[in-house]
Amino acid sequence: MDPVTAPTVTRAPVGRVVPVGLVVVGLVIAGFAGRPVVTSTSAELPSVVAALRASGALTGLVSALPPLVFAVGSFLAPLAINRLGVARALAAAGGTAAVGLLLRVAVVDLPVFLVGTVVALAGVALANVALPTAVKRFLPGRTGAGTAAYTLMLAAGTAVAAAVTVPLGALLGGWRVGLGMWAATALLAALPWLAVAGRERPPLVPAAAAAAVAPATAPGPAAAGPATFGVAQVARSRLGRAVAIVFAGQASSSYVMFAYLPSIAVDDGVSRAAAGLLLGWFSLLGVVSSAVPLLAGRLRDQRLLIAGLAACWVVGDLGLAFAPRSAWVWTTAAGLGSALFTLALTLIPLRSATVAGSAALSAFAQGVAYLVSAVVVFAAGIVRDRTGSFDPVLVGLAVLMGPVTLAGLRAGRPGAVEDAGR
Repeated sequence: MDPVTAPTVTRAPVGRVVPVGLVVVGLVIAGFAGRPVVTSTSAELPSVVAALRASGALTGLVSALPPLVFAVGSFLAPLAINRLGVARALAAAGGTAAVGLLLRVAVVDLPVFLVGTVVALAGVALANVALPTAVKRFLPGRTGAGTAAYTLMLAAGTAVAAAVTVPLGALLGGWRVGLGMWAATALLAALPWLAVAGRERPPLVPAAAAAAVAPATAPGPAAAGPATFGVAQVARSRLGRAVAIVFAGQASSSYVMFAYLPSIAVDDGVSRAAAGLLLGWFSLLGVVSSAVPLLAGRLRDQRLLIAGLAACWVVGDLGLAFAPRSAWVWTTAAGLGSALFTLALTLIPLRSATVAGSAALSAFAQGVAYLVSAVVVFAAGIVRDRTGSFDPVLVGLAVLMGPVTLAGLRAGRPGAVEDAGR
C-alpha cells in the first residue's frame, strides 16, 4: 500500500457507544500535550547547548526540525491511521512523543538528544493529522466545538510550557528535568484514546472488508470514500490545493512571527523586555482565536471569514514595516489574523465527507504548510542578513495574503474534497 494513501473506511458495528465526553477529554489533553514538545525545547535551548558543548549551529538545527519533521510526518500519518484507526493512532502519538522526550534526556549526548527530539516531534506530527480526523470520526455534527476544544489547548500548551519549563527545571534539577517532565503529559494524552479505541471496535475498517460489516452505501457523515481516495487525490483536487494554500500562508506568517517578532521590535528601537512582551501578547491572542471554529462551524460559507483574517495579517505586517512606533497595534492585528490557523484546521472536517477524506486532506494541507513555512522562515533570516532589515520580509508576508485570500474563495465555499472535479 502507498504510504501516503489515506485509509478508505466505513463504519463498523461497535460494541459500546463512545461517550462524547471521553472524546472531548482526549481532544483537550492531546491538544495541550503537543506544543510543549516544541516550546520547552526553545526555552531550555541555551542550557542544552552549554551542557552538550554544541556549536551555535545546534540552535539553527533544532529550530528547523519541527516544521521539517511535521511535514514528513504529515504525509506519512495516513499509513498509521489506516493500520491503527484514529483513536489508536492518537494513543500511539502520545506514546511516541513520551518515548522521544525521555530518550533525549536519558544521557547527555548530542546524537541521542537529536534522535529523541525527532522521535518526539514524529509523535506530534501524527497527532497533528489525527486530531482533525478524530473530530470528523467521532464528532461529525460538532465540528466547530470539537476543533475549538483542542485548538484552545494548543495555545494553552504553548503558553504554559514557555512560562514554566525553565523555572520548574531549575527548581527540580536542571534542563533535563525541565524537558523530560513533559513526557508525563504526552503519556496522559494517550489514555483517553486507549479508552475510546477499546469502546469502538474496530475504529476504522478497510474498504476491502467493508462489505462484510456494513452496506457500501451506509449513511452517515463519516461514510466510506472512493476505493482509491488518498493524499494523491487531494493533491489533484482544486479544493484540496486551496485548503493547503490557506494553511501554508498562515503557517508561514505565524512561524516568522514566533521566530523573529522580538528581533523585528528590537530593530525598530523597542527594548528587549518590551519585545518579549510583544511576543507574549501575540501568543495570547492565539487563545482568543480558538473561538473562531465555533463561528466557522455555524457558517455554511467561510469565505468572508478567511478574507477578513487575511486582511488582519496585511494590516499587521505593513504596520510593523512602516509604522513601527505603534507596534502593539500592529501586533494585535497580526495576532487576530493568526486565527486563520484554527480556521484552517476547522476547514479539514468541513471540507471532507468521509474519515478517509479528512485524513487525506489533513495530511496534505499540513504537510504542504509545514514544508512551505520551513522555507519561508529560513529565507526570512537570509533576507534580514542581506538587507539589514525585516521590512522586506513583512511586505512579502503581506503580499502572501493575496494568494491566501484567492484560495480562500475556493476553500471557504461549501463542498467536499471527495467530490469529483473539486
